[in-house]
Order: sequence, then structure tokens, then C-alpha cells
Amino acid sequence: MAFIIILVLIVIALLAEIFFPKALWKLFESWKAKEMPSNAYFRVRQLAALLFLLLLIAAYRSIPS
Repeated sequence: MAFIIILVLIVIALLAEIFFPKALWKLFESWKAKEMPSNAYFRVRQLAALLFLLLLIAAYRSIPS
């Protein structure tokens, strides 16, 4: 049961990173930055989150029931 809860929280965090990368950057990292990063930075973060989400789904599907 705890595994499912942790998995759901990770998926929610990844989806937030995919759809709202600038909002998450402002929330967690803006206090230590002097200026806003480029759009390429946010695109790379979105792609990394999407890749990790796909790997997580593939790993979860490969677990035998």
C-alpha cells in the first residue's frame, strides 16, 4: 500500500514538472537565482520528467501481479 502511495506522489510531481515547469522553478529555485533561466532549460526539464515518467510506467507494468 505504501508503495502505491509513493508511486502516485512521484507521478503527480512528474506531471507537475511536465505541465508547470516555470511555476515549480519559482517555488523551489527562484530564491537562489539572479535571473530566470532560458526556455531551453525548462524544455530540458520537461523532457527529463517525461522520460522518467515513461520509464516509471514501463517498470511498473513489468512487475508481475
